Amino acid sequence: MSLFAVERDEYFDRSHLYGGAGGDYFDNASRFIFFSKLVVELARYVEPRPQVIHVNDWQTALVPALVREAKLPYRTVLTVHNLAYQGVFPGYDFALTNLPGSWFQAGGLEFYGRINLLKSGLLAADEVTTVSPSYAGEILTEAYGCGLEGILRERAGEGKLSGILNGIDVQVWNPQADTWIEKGYDAESLKNKKACKKALLAELGWKKAGSDPLAGCISRLVAQKGMDLVLELMPRLLKQGLRFVLLRFGGSEVGAGFF
Repeated sequence: MSLFAVERDEYFDRSHLYGGAGGDYFDNASRFIFFSKLVVELARYVEPRPQVIHVNDWQTALVPALVREAKLPYRTVLTVHNLAYQGVFPGYDFALTNLPGSWFQAGGLEFYGRINLLKSGLLAADEVTTVSPSYAGEILTEAYGCGLEGILRERAGEGKLSGILNGIDVQVWNPQADTWIEKGYDAESLKNKKACKKALLAELGWKKAGSDPLAGCISRLVAQKGMDLVLELMPRLLKQGLRFVLLRFGGSEVGAGFF
């Protein structure tokens, strides 16, 4: 496996990936269209020559269109992790792609007068995958298709849309060998989880562990993650003695809360 680093300070030497406290970076279209062009150009010089270019989400979704337009000998796979984020920008940013004007139409990047980078990948990729079989089915519906369900149904009808379930590295995420928790445990012996619970509560300022259940959640605070359901149920659960710990990640900052 080889790793290539892109060095262009004005585009990528930023404190965050996509934006700061004030929102997305104003030049995200330029940044990621440039990056997509770079991926395609780099593929021409890598040895051995790649057979497949695998891209993820809108940030690199332009790559399949660039490959197809240039008639390059690569197959492309686009994996969609979250369809709600599509890389939609003003129509004038189409010029940054250097694609022919024929791509700025309903069968290309055009999306209600703007450009949609994820849409281009859905149309041009040889294969489209998602993070689970169930999500691959959900995004075919109007409720979860985010305006792209028609294209996705077409790709599914062609046999070009599939879901591959996310997995974890069981060596890294192994509580029996985890040095960051108070005591290790495994599925056959859970007694040390009580020590882990006690240590966590003490760290958060709760002196007594007690027998009350403790729930943890690590998530972005958006409806897609079911936060509306959590908020709806929380008063009832707290009355029943639940202790709840939330670690949130949201764009430009990390925060924690506990109840």
